[in-house]
Amino acid sequence: MRIPFLILHSAFCLLSSAFFFFSPLAFAANAPGRTSEEVRASLERIRREAEENRKRLRRTEARERSVVAQLDALDREMGLARSYLKRLDAEAQRLTQEMRGADVALDVSTRALADRQAGFARRLRDIYKRGRLQGLQMLLSADSFTGLLRRSRYLSAVARQDREDYEAILRDRDAVAATRARLSAQQEVFEAVRGEKEAQVKALSAQVEARKRLLREVRRSVKTYKAAEAQLARERERSEEALRRLIAEAEAERARRREAQSSASAGRVDSGAFSGQRGRLRWPVRGPVVGRFGRVQDPALKTWTFNRGVEIEAPEGTAVQAVAAGRVEAVDWFRGYGWFALVGHGDGYYTLYAHLSEVSVRVGDRVEAGEGIGMSGDTGTLDPRATLHFEILKGSEPEDPMTWLGR
Repeated sequence: MRIPFLILHSAFCLLSSAFFFFSPLAFAANAPGRTSEEVRASLERIRREAEENRKRLRRTEARERSVVAQLDALDREMGLARSYLKRLDAEAQRLTQEMRGADVALDVSTRALADRQAGFARRLRDIYKRGRLQGLQMLLSADSFTGLLRRSRYLSAVARQDREDYEAILRDRDAVAATRARLSAQQEVFEAVRGEKEAQVKALSAQVEARKRLLREVRRSVKTYKAAEAQLARERERSEEALRRLIAEAEAERARRREAQSSASAGRVDSGAFSGQRGRLRWPVRGPVVGRFGRVQDPALKTWTFNRGVEIEAPEGTAVQAVAAGRVEAVDWFRGYGWFALVGHGDGYYTLYAHLSEVSVRVGDRVEAGEGIGMSGDTGTLDPRATLHFEILKGSEPEDPMTWLGR
C-alpha cells in the first residue's frame, strides 16, 4: 500500500526535530545553573538582643555600687549569659540536624543524578550507533497506513521520554547544586555559632570568678559582711512584698481563666490534688537541709528573721524538679531570691524555687511532677554554697515545706 507523502513528511519532520533535540548543539544550550542559598540563622540578632539586655541591666545598676548591688549585677549578667548560651546550644543542635539532613539529601541527589546520567549516556550511544535515520527507516518500512501511525506514535513517545529524562537530569543537577550551597551556608553559620559559644563560655567563666572573688572580699571584712547581710535582709523583705503581689495577680488571672474555660479543662490543675499530697510530695532536689523554716538567727548579725521556706544544699547545676503538676505563673529575678520560678497547683497553692543558676521553664508552661524547673545555684544570696530555696505557699502565706515533703 502506498503511504501518502504529506503524512510521511509530517512524521519525518517530527522525528527529525526529536533527534535534533539530542544533538551536540542542543546539549550546548544547557540551562544555566541556579544558585540556592538558605537564609543564614539570625545569629547577629540574637547577639544584639543579649547585648541590649546587658546594657539595660548596667544602666539600672550603675546608680548603686553597694556589695549587694554588685553581686546582683553579676548574678543577672551570668543569668543572661547562660540564657544566651542555651539559645546558642539550641541553634547549634538545629544546624547539626539540618546539616545531617542536607548530607543525606546530597547523597540521594548525587546518586539519582549519576543513575540518570549513566542511563542517558547509554541511550545516546544507542542513538549514535544506529544513526539519526533509524526512525525514518522504521517509518518507511511500515507496510500500511495504520502501521505508519503506530510507529510514528511510538517514536514520538520515545522522543518525549528522552526529553523528560534530560529535563530530570537538569533538575537533579540543580538539586545537587542547591543542596551543596545550603550545606556550605549551614557549615559557615555553625562555625560562627561555635565561635560565639566559645567566647560566651569564657565571658561566663570570668563572671563566675569575679563573683567568687567579690564574695571572698566581703567575708574577709566583718564590717562589710554585716552591712551586706543587713541590706540583703531589707531587700528580701521588699522582694517578699513583690512576691505577694505576683501571687495576687496569679490568683486573679486564674479566676479569669476559670470563668473563660470549661470546667473540664480548668480542673486539670485546680482539682484539689495538691492538698491531698501533704507529707508525700517528692523533693525538688536531693541534699541536706541547711536552712529551716521559721524564725532563724543570723550568726553574724545576731538578728532574727523569718525564713519563708527551706534551703536544700545541692551542687551548682543540679536539676531542680517540680514537686507536683502545675502551671508556671512567674519567672523572675528578685533580690534575696535571685532567679526563681513560681508554680501554681490549684486551690491557692504555690511552690517557689529560688537561687537558681538557670530557669528552664517559661510563664504559662504546664509542668508535671518530676519535670525540670531549672538548675540549682547561688544567685541572690551571700551564701558561698549552692542551695535551692524552696517555699510552699497557700495564697501568699508560707507553710513549712518539711510537713509536705515525703521522707
